[in-house]
Amino acid sequence: MPDAWVLDLNDVHTRVWQGEELAYSEPALAIVSKKGAVTGTEALGHCRLEPSNFHSKFVDKLNQEALTTPSRMIAHQADLLYEFLVAIRRKCDISNKDEVWVAVSSDVTNPQLGLLYGVLQAAGYSVRDFVDRSIAMAAGSGIQRSGTVLHLGLHRTVVTRYRIGAEFVRDSANAFADPGFARFINGWIQVVTNRFLQASRFDPRRFGETEQQVFDLLWSCALGGNELGVVDISYRGETRQAEVSIEDLVHGSHTQFTAMAPHLGDSAVVLAERYIVRLPGMREFLQSQGIDTVELAPESLLAGISNLTAASAESGEARRLHTAIPIADPDACQEHPEWASETQLPTHLLHDAVAIPLSDELSPASIFTDIPSTIDFRVRRNKDAVMLDPGSATGLTVNGLSVGTATGLSNGDVIDSRGHRFRCIAVVDGH
Repeated sequence: MPDAWVLDLNDVHTRVWQGEELAYSEPALAIVSKKGAVTGTEALGHCRLEPSNFHSKFVDKLNQEALTTPSRMIAHQADLLYEFLVAIRRKCDISNKDEVWVAVSSDVTNPQLGLLYGVLQAAGYSVRDFVDRSIAMAAGSGIQRSGTVLHLGLHRTVVTRYRIGAEFVRDSANAFADPGFARFINGWIQVVTNRFLQASRFDPRRFGETEQQVFDLLWSCALGGNELGVVDISYRGETRQAEVSIEDLVHGSHTQFTAMAPHLGDSAVVLAERYIVRLPGMREFLQSQGIDTVELAPESLLAGISNLTAASAESGEARRLHTAIPIADPDACQEHPEWASETQLPTHLLHDAVAIPLSDELSPASIFTDIPSTIDFRVRRNKDAVMLDPGSATGLTVNGLSVGTATGLSNGDVIDSRGHRFRCIAVVDGH
């Protein structure tokens, strides 16, 4: 693990790590008032209540652009960044002597990096160095294939292409204004609104209080894995309900997926963080583009920085942006190119408290005594993929989405057939 703190500056999930311990995880948001600014999760909980005072682009912009609603002490985007960083430092109790690795977006420019460094110093941080977060996560993932890292920020998509030799090296980085995570959320809010209009002729967007309830629900659904179903909205003592499914959100994301497709070009494999891969419809969209998907755990950033720390500990260089990261074991790239895909694939199917190893083909009805023969789907595994063959099973879903054709499976996916649930898990070296 890195021998210093790690600050992952990301507007959807800004995280701070001390060794292997996650010390902070909140979005890069702020609400400005005459009294000052509130940031992170507190600002998230008021974003639809105080839209004119809400700010969500200061990490993207990294500039001195004036705010449209300034306060006496906070007048520019850089001021918001300062307030956000100070709040993080206080919550995590980071001293001005603690060294901090700072992970930034692949498309950051030199002027932006210079401004960020100045704000970090003013906020009391001792910066060890900067690292391209997408390259670090790819290097720490264990994958041994050149490919593309997809990052979905609040207001833009960043596509980073890398290649592997003795190092993970960034080839290119491009940012696109459409779509961003906020665009997905807004599309889903429209979906939920339509359901309420159909059910009770109530428009939750009419009032900040009810729109905030919808926003909170969808944010937690996308980032926290909470399931949908019957949605309750309360206003002035009255509760209204509407039924919203994951399939509804997938339908509401069609425009965003259409906008994303050209940005991925001819990518054969895409690496993306868990919250991106698990967005409703995302995995199916990537499969429809002929793209293999690798899910990046947040901790892969730490592993990538550890590789960099070990290789550069004696270099004496500091405060530069690392866009190339050594491979921990360069020989593994040549001798074991299959390791990455194998470590990303499920190895077992878990039902109740029983985990069954995945072989070439597994039929749950022939393994588990409580599964009727009418549930005849099969799970097939080879060195490159784990696939679900629905057979003639009806009512089959993966992560809440209906499945009618062969579908790829990843770690953590949940298969449901008539109330019988199975979870795909990975067990490495028997642990």
